[in-house]
Amino acid sequence: MRHPNNLDNLEKICMEEWAKITPETCAGLISSYKRRLLAVNALLPTETFIPVIRGLMSNHLPSVRRKAMDLLNNKLQHRTAWDEQQIELLLGLVKDLHSVTQRKGNVEGEEQAINRQTALYSLTLLCRLFGSDRQQVFVPVLHAAVDLLSVEQVEEKNVLGSALLCIAEIVSTIKALAIPQLPRLMPALLTTLKHRKELLTSEIHLLSTVTATQKVVETLPHFLSPYLQDALLQVSAFVIRSQVN
Repeated sequence: MRHPNNLDNLEKICMEEWAKITPETCAGLISSYKRRLLAVNALLPTETFIPVIRGLMSNHLPSVRRKAMDLLNNKLQHRTAWDEQQIELLLGLVKDLHSVTQRKGNVEGEEQAINRQTALYSLTLLCRLFGSDRQQVFVPVLHAAVDLLSVEQVEEKNVLGSALLCIAEIVSTIKALAIPQLPRLMPALLTTLKHRKELLTSEIHLLSTVTATQKVVETLPHFLSPYLQDALLQVSAFVIRSQVN
């Protein structure tokens, strides 16, 4: 056992020991890091976990930001009991996640698109778990998700699918608070249904569009009369087209 007496000696020892690690050992560490990371994540108390996640989400590397959201989603999916303080801490991440969902720049790379999908899924989970008691928190999230459907710039199909599923969850949760978004949401949904050829080439986009439309119709049926005729027309045409194909 060597005992370094200054930082230079410590660095030298670390470099020497690192050089002794075989490629096989490195490969084993890489293959098991996710399991180890999830185990550490499970041990962290929520009060410590949330600030760590927030810090990682501000990292300049997209891969680090995505991993932070993956860890958050894993905790949200596997834990069932939360106290009030923990819920407030988790809802404090909504603004950070909302920021990730926004397109950065005119050209979107695959990395950014995956991160936006992951953030939308995080928001969907947060709404599912806590939205019924804190509906107002998710009103701006719904507004932003509808913006993704209404934007003139072409969006990546999987991002649109995630936005539609987020919309479905929020509308079914906040109910009447979603009514002000109908004048923008319904035309966007109907326009999506008109693009039948595109829908039939992307199963994720198709299922998310149908899910969002179903949730809106089930949740707010008394407020859809201005869109009813067009909705029936588009759905009927879509069914006929899919049967023919």
